[in-house]
Amino acid sequence: MSKQSQPKVLIIDDEPLLQESEAEFAKLCGYDTVCATSADEAIHLFLIQGPFKFIVCDFDLHGLSGVDLAVRIQNMANNKCPRIIMTSGSLQLLHDAIERSGLRVFKTFGKPYDAQEFMAALEPY
Repeated sequence: MSKQSQPKVLIIDDEPLLQESEAEFAKLCGYDTVCATSADEAIHLFLIQGPFKFIVCDFDLHGLSGVDLAVRIQNMANNKCPRIIMTSGSLQLLHDAIERSGLRVFKTFGKPYDAQEFMAALEPY
């Protein structure tokens, strides 16, 4: 499959090692990856490099929370929103923020998470 025909995943995490791991997992599942370290960069990349099949977003970003960022992306995408996977060191805080925001999330993962489970979330799509 050529790189242009591969489905894409936008990975948003301000921790370089985690971002790199998530990108490697996505590549092993056959995805092209685009990475951002901030909300502003993620919005820019979403607009110019989309469409994306998945967005993997950390909850604890500097500045805007990952949930707030994902809500913005969902609003920009209208009915063509990619599946959103959220990661966090605190699942309870993440789930509370998701509930308050009304964000439609495909899957959540607490850190550290199992690589096989993470890749399984990407596999069928």
